[in-house]
Amino acid sequence: MQKFKTSFLATCLFLFLSAICLADDRRDAAVKIEFSIPVNGFGMICQPGETPAYYASGYGRGVIVGDDVILTADHVIDDATEFNIIFSDGSTVQKVKIVKRDSYSDLAVLECDVPDDLPVAEIAKDQDPEGVFYVFGNKDYEAECRYDAEGYWWCDSECTQGDSGGPIYNADSELVGIVSGGSVWVKEPEGGPKSCWPLRAGSLESIKQILKRAGYEELYTLSNGEIGLLGYEKAYNVAMKSGQPLIVVFGASWCAPCKKMKKDVLVPLMESKKLAEYLVAYVDVDKQPEIYKKLIDGKVSIPAVVVFRKKQGEWEVKRKKGYLSQAKFLELIKW
Repeated sequence: MQKFKTSFLATCLFLFLSAICLADDRRDAAVKIEFSIPVNGFGMICQPGETPAYYASGYGRGVIVGDDVILTADHVIDDATEFNIIFSDGSTVQKVKIVKRDSYSDLAVLECDVPDDLPVAEIAKDQDPEGVFYVFGNKDYEAECRYDAEGYWWCDSECTQGDSGGPIYNADSELVGIVSGGSVWVKEPEGGPKSCWPLRAGSLESIKQILKRAGYEELYTLSNGEIGLLGYEKAYNVAMKSGQPLIVVFGASWCAPCKKMKKDVLVPLMESKKLAEYLVAYVDVDKQPEIYKKLIDGKVSIPAVVVFRKKQGEWEVKRKKGYLSQAKFLELIKW
């Protein structure tokens, strides 16, 4: 009985800590965007070539969606000429490039030097129109979202000024929206007011559209296995039956080196057909930790690669932890 209680408490603690880690991953991918707007002596935004009397300041939010790529709301950066992006680790950057803006969808794509050790938000493949979602801004909010009769996506949350551009995640910690648009006031059943943000412009569909127009389509296509990456179970079963060599790559949505190796190494090698003879599986260690434990002993260290090759009727295995360049990756898998 005592053993059962200990096991039960350990399980509860693991689930609790896992939930905290997930929240931290989502929060750590978010950024604060401070901006300055040039204003003339009449209190109006300066026109091109006009000398500013002073600079008005404000701030909004954004989220890291790729290597040196940040997604935010368009109205956060509207008319701004100077920026200061503050990351979750406390580091800052002022040199920012506006890659693409869209006032209709109220979304914008920025480029800047993002610290390598910060997590990258994983963009969802599909979106449930209704349910409980999580908004990250000045505070972390739990919100119910829905489509209205006109097809706009709304999120009933307690967002406040400065939350614009913040990420919205689903229950699987995948990015599905951006806080955007304007706010309206609705009343709670008990009569108290509550801020309600319309997110019709910041939906998953709009995110994918602006990333595609900005030249970053791979940020959502690659993260969802649309390049031929298989699940481990399927790849393993096929390999065992066919004798085809198998590559298993381990990573996680919060792991910047994993994202980089997937984007800059794994995907280009697959697209160039250099891995054509292999079955290639990608495993998220947060979602399937038992596979990592089974194939690689010891403390989790990612990215990691395991290669199976059948020679003279026997399976041989090679393992490697850490980031690999394309040359090192090819060196590992060929023997």
